[in-house]
Amino acid sequence: LGEFTKDLCRPVGYQGKRIRALHLWDPHEIEVLNTISQGQFLITGLRNRDLVPVLFPHLSASPQERKRACAAISYRLRVLRAHGLIAKIPGTHRYLVTTKGRAAMTAILAAHRATIAQRTEYAA
Repeated sequence: LGEFTKDLCRPVGYQGKRIRALHLWDPHEIEVLNTISQGQFLITGLRNRDLVPVLFPHLSASPQERKRACAAISYRLRVLRAHGLIAKIPGTHRYLVTTKGRAAMTAILAAHRATIAQRTEYAA
């Protein structure tokens, strides 16, 4: 886990801008990683439009709230793309999870789901 998170926990430069580090223990970040790592998105890719109903299930029909939700997801996608976890499919609005992203998300989610007893069992 340390080898995957070493680079993810540091800010990176992307398209001339500084992109923040991933917050691996933030519940919102884990929710995004968990959603993206679902099989349906690994096969066909994902779009912002696909993630809105999953990450914001209680979104009202208000155009302002929908715009805020789309902006929040766009920001998360930009962070994941800057860290190399997802890549854009040219000519579309879709992203695919990269090989690095698949391995990193599996490791992060496994560590997040593990109990204290499971974590200390390996250390002994």
